[in-house]
Amino acid sequence: MNFKIKHRFNSELLFQVETTSFKLCVETAIIQQTDLSGADLSGADLSGAYLSGADLSGADLHGATLHGAYLSGLRTIATLGQPDGWDAYTYLDTKKSEQRIQVGCRNFSIAEAKTYWKGKEHRREVLAIVHYAESIGQLRSWT
Repeated sequence: MNFKIKHRFNSELLFQVETTSFKLCVETAIIQQTDLSGADLSGADLSGAYLSGADLSGADLHGATLHGAYLSGLRTIATLGQPDGWDAYTYLDTKKSEQRIQVGCRNFSIAEAKTYWKGKEHRREVLAIVHYAESIGQLRSWT
């Protein structure tokens, strides 16, 4: 099957390959050192994908699944563990100049996340991760 990676704003074709999954398409693009900044990866199942060394700055990761993905060396994404059993990561959306956090299926800015999980006693781990993500963003000068 032919898989394509397009730019999130102008639909410009960034990469395409004949393979068996979108995950393999992304991994092949990274091996070939394709510039994936600004890529539309929204909703992609990248579970277990080897993403080390990729430039995903400005990529749309909204709704993407990164469970078990190898993210070492990516300065625009940080894994946060599994608060309350959900995979969590934070990333810099360079197009919006905004740090975002994904916990399970929820994707928010840091401010939105604080508001959403504030006062939910059964989600204290998640709120702790939100504060941790905010600290990472400050240390990496994302904010």
